[in-house]
Amino acid sequence: MFRIARSTGPHPPLASLNEPNMAVWRERFIEFLRAYHHGVKRADPENKVVLCGFAGVEHFHLDAVYRLGGKPYFDILGAHPYTRPALPEDGGYLDRVRAIRDVIRKYGDDKPIWVDEMGWNGVEPSMLEHLKAKYEGHRQYAVTEEDQARGLARLYLLSATVPRIERVYFFHLHQEAAYTDTAENVDYYMGLFTPWLKDQVRPRTPTSP
Repeated sequence: MFRIARSTGPHPPLASLNEPNMAVWRERFIEFLRAYHHGVKRADPENKVVLCGFAGVEHFHLDAVYRLGGKPYFDILGAHPYTRPALPEDGGYLDRVRAIRDVIRKYGDDKPIWVDEMGWNGVEPSMLEHLKAKYEGHRQYAVTEEDQARGLARLYLLSATVPRIERVYFFHLHQEAAYTDTAENVDYYMGLFTPWLKDQVRPRTPTSP
């Protein structure tokens, strides 16, 4: 961990794992988090540890982190408050963020929140119905590229109303599936740029003027 932190440059934010299940990890995650924090700070005391976001009902997992003694071992709270396929205001984005904020307050903390993973599975319109008919994951999560664009815009607008949120990161930049591909994994359609012709990329609706 010391060598990793030193190699990433001056004062990088370093995330501790990704979406561990606290119902399974419990005390073992706090042991890991303590060791991770020690290594990051040993490399450079100015480095920042970002507590990983959690899958599912995030504030329950976060409460377990605090309850089991994890408070001293991170500087920034990462969050993955997905609402897909619903748009942020329809899917309760602010309610999810407020639930996280309430846990922070419950334990007398004031750390900032980084929404470091959030997005929608946008599919090119001519492929959407075909993929939904063929795959369960697409029936659950896939939306049009236009709704992906709306979700992105509303995500940033709503986040700006929450003072504790410092940063928001859309997941993700470059998707795995070309826009005409038939891929079963719906998460292959989350990028803002998609493979196109002869190693070129195609900007998708969320990045268009």
